[in-house]
Amino acid sequence: MADASVRVNGHRVVPAFHRRGLVNYLPQEPLLPPSLPLRQAARLLGVDLDKATASFPELRAQFDCRSSELSGGSARLLQTLLLLHADTAFSLFDEPFSGVMPVHVETLADEMQRLKQRKGLLLTDHRYAEVLPLCDVVYLLHQGRLLKLEGDVREALRDYGYLAH
Repeated sequence: MADASVRVNGHRVVPAFHRRGLVNYLPQEPLLPPSLPLRQAARLLGVDLDKATASFPELRAQFDCRSSELSGGSARLLQTLLLLHADTAFSLFDEPFSGVMPVHVETLADEMQRLKQRKGLLLTDHRYAEVLPLCDVVYLLHQGRLLKLEGDVREALRDYGYLAH
């Protein structure tokens, strides 16, 4: 087994999830229990729901809904916003744009761009067009190897067959 660890300011933190305020994580599958109302989830995460959704006023009508009552895209967007606005040093997102309405993707990307100034974001996604403009550093997992892409990232992705020429 590989040595999986997290270092913060040069100090090893194992397991990272034990350190309060360090990291939160949005997996591919739904994060919130189906019966948990959105307002309660926000309270548990210490997030001001009005502030987290300020760029998405149309979502306010869903604040009292349970997670299971939301559409897949709305649930994904709201879960991403909750973790993005939670008070952690880092947020890890596995496919945060998956299922999100195109009209919301650009606004969510703008929100991530703004918030990455105060917290570290790690994104894994197949939607290169949305993710690449947000990235300061790009790594590609290719044939079991992690490669740091430098220079013209789009050209490197084309060379590896991930983008059309």
